[in-house]
Amino acid sequence: MRADRHAACHIHTFSNFKLNNIMKTLHRSILRVLLCPLAVFCAFLEPASLCSAQSFPEIITRPVVSTGLQQPVQVVHAGDGTNRLFIVQQGGTIKVLDRTDDENFVDRGVFFNIGSIPNTGEQGLLSMAFDPNYSANKRFYVFYTNPDGNLEISRYETGDDPYRADMGTKHILITIPHPTYSNHNGGEMHFGPGGFLYVSTGDGGSGGDPSNNAQNTGSYLGKLLRLDVNNPDLIPADNPFPNSLVYAYGLRNPFRWSFDRLNNDVWIGDVGQNAYEEINSIVFSDLKGANFGWRCYEGNAAYREEDCDSEGDYVFPVKDYEITDTTKSVIGGVVYRGSAFPELYGYYIGTDYYSKKIHLISKTGDSFAFNDESVGVAGIADFGESENGELYAVGRGTNTLYRIAPPVPMPVRFTSFKVIPGENNGALLLWTVTESGDFSHYEIQRSNDAVSFSALGSVSRKEGSGEAADYSFNDEFTSPGELYYYRIKALDLDGTFQYSAIASFSATVAGNRPGSPAKHYILPNIIGQGKINISLTDPFDQLELVSLSGQTIQKFGLESRHGKIVLEAGNIPSGIYLARLISPGRIVTEKVIFP
Repeated sequence: MRADRHAACHIHTFSNFKLNNIMKTLHRSILRVLLCPLAVFCAFLEPASLCSAQSFPEIITRPVVSTGLQQPVQVVHAGDGTNRLFIVQQGGTIKVLDRTDDENFVDRGVFFNIGSIPNTGEQGLLSMAFDPNYSANKRFYVFYTNPDGNLEISRYETGDDPYRADMGTKHILITIPHPTYSNHNGGEMHFGPGGFLYVSTGDGGSGGDPSNNAQNTGSYLGKLLRLDVNNPDLIPADNPFPNSLVYAYGLRNPFRWSFDRLNNDVWIGDVGQNAYEEINSIVFSDLKGANFGWRCYEGNAAYREEDCDSEGDYVFPVKDYEITDTTKSVIGGVVYRGSAFPELYGYYIGTDYYSKKIHLISKTGDSFAFNDESVGVAGIADFGESENGELYAVGRGTNTLYRIAPPVPMPVRFTSFKVIPGENNGALLLWTVTESGDFSHYEIQRSNDAVSFSALGSVSRKEGSGEAADYSFNDEFTSPGELYYYRIKALDLDGTFQYSAIASFSATVAGNRPGSPAKHYILPNIIGQGKINISLTDPFDQLELVSLSGQTIQKFGLESRHGKIVLEAGNIPSGIYLARLISPGRIVTEKVIFP
């Protein structure tokens, strides 16, 4: 049974229902002390057997595909020996990538396009899974929200071209009613033991599960479903509830989950309500009929217990964490079983969509150890494996495929970094490095809070530099009285990177010469018919059109161009944008308005 997360501190407020839970919790805590002697104190504060007194490997997210993707939400392989990766995209398409090696892929275009479906918010194409016998029958399955907002699972086949699905082979397996609300759809599909298809579904939406779907085994919402795709009625004979696809229940919004390919342990990231996110782990033999507790519990804390069974056998999460502005949407991960990085073997690797951190959990017997590591990347929507067990992630917020790997030592070491008043009263960045080999370039980044940084420009590596090298960059776009934070990102040829220390700079005057009007290159700054008029009296290599939230909308090459030119921006949503004119060592930013 689940206990209140802070049971040891609040005994005087408990009902009899909670008091029963405390007794179970204390029993588990005593066992945990024996398993984790270094965590004696925290044992009585955490109901799950979670021990954190150990060292963890370092993790980085290394970009391997950063073009051609649009809102990717899942990465899978076909298990057909081709080593291809398939990228599911929320809008309704699936891209296929040929593998050259573990970090190099060739984009072979769109494998699948479902057509018009709702695809905003939490709706869209959510998941795909290849039949265990795909090499022979060419069947695969997709999970999506249909035009009525209901959840649907359909089967398709690949045609004669192995890079293109045959859209005429569609067969709808099941449509699950999802009325009233558009959120909490789940969900992810995986084939598991016995060749059955397992599907996670959300509780139906709104907040607090108003229809109590998750605890109702007669509903297919808030569940882990188990389907026999080779049986016309889809229901395996040994499912725990008669004439039902329900295999486990009590889930709120299990957007991402996985099987451990070694032992079939199940790991589920279940998105929380207002207080806690939770990570569940359960051995497969205990999954049948398991109740993960929502809406009776949120994480390990009681949420709405009046409709709950005080003697119910609820499954505790192995980790819950408090919801904040930067930790509010857990993304279930995968246990690494590849061979390239022995130091990662056996670790569960997941994240929170907003946190820019990787979750690491190790399991020893019934004991779990947790750590999180900053990787500087938010917006990760899924972790998936290649056929050979290597681990990848897709960034829905960055439209990027990442490889999950330990860091590789960089051939550069920062020996100094400072910011002083520079040209045109801007900020002059000066840094010195010791370089021991080839690498790509430096990216200059700026922030107003020392937390969220955006790129200003780049500086190329000096040719022929072998040991010490000095670099500079002048940021002319500063405002009086503002405090800025800068850092340098050194990028290697393989996409790995490292940062300098952070240096601050207080702008005392505007970043243009005082007493003279600011020089403008874009006139007028109100953009009519999508045409940007530029007077290039100075050389620039590129213009970037950036939203006020920092998203790059378009890029235009300006090398070898001068004089008055017109750039076709096309149909840009109305609003204020930043136009960044970039050249080596210099960046000029101007505001433009699309009416």
